[in-house]
Amino acid sequence: MSLAKSLIVSISLAGLFSGPALAQDGGMKKWVQGKGWGWVWGHEDEIGALNEMTDASRLAALQLVKQGKTYDLGLPYDRMSYKWPGHSPGEVISFRSPAGVRTQKDLSFATPEGGNTGGTAWHSNAIFMNDNVATQIDGLGHITHGPDSHFYNGFKAAEWGGDFGLRKTDVTTIPPVVARGVLIDVAGYKKVDALPSHYEISVEDLEGALRAQNVEVTPGSVVLVRTGTARYWGKMGATIPKSANTTPLE
Repeated sequence: MSLAKSLIVSISLAGLFSGPALAQDGGMKKWVQGKGWGWVWGHEDEIGALNEMTDASRLAALQLVKQGKTYDLGLPYDRMSYKWPGHSPGEVISFRSPAGVRTQKDLSFATPEGGNTGGTAWHSNAIFMNDNVATQIDGLGHITHGPDSHFYNGFKAAEWGGDFGLRKTDVTTIPPVVARGVLIDVAGYKKVDALPSHYEISVEDLEGALRAQNVEVTPGSVVLVRTGTARYWGKMGATIPKSANTTPLE
């Protein structure tokens, strides 16, 4: 079965391993030092702090690029991919194949009699997937809370849910993200190949890793946290038992 790799990729990162960036708070209207953003975007807002991205902030991020290297953050995804029990498996199904086109003979233009004397055919797949497995990005409506199942900005599932996805704060509201990227290597900071299953990353872990890396998170940065567990993902995305039993932390 074919892999579906990097099916949902919504972030472009500039200057992933750069030192302190141009402040990138130039032009920011709502961010206040010591207070962050707070609840400032209005009752109909669906994207939160991404409102602060401007032409100026994107330009500042792009100016951080020095080497032009790229880093593939995609993970292979198939029926055996690791997933949280609350998500469905994925499947890549052959919809049309060269052999099927020739034997089915349901498309006249694909037959020799219909003019296809050269035997041209194609591969076409149908993809059944979950939007929260492997490479993906969550909208602000992903997590709900309370008996009324409210999510970001007070929107409620009873009002804004639907059979075809959320009608507020889904991923279609997320603009292209071009920003300074900061990788926080927590596994490296803890001196393990990968964090153990169920390890809770603390504020102290993040701050300690940043100090060890001599890297600063500035307003407008995109933060990626490395846990190391992707090393156990496997060629086909299958769960490797070791991923649930990695080196314990002292």
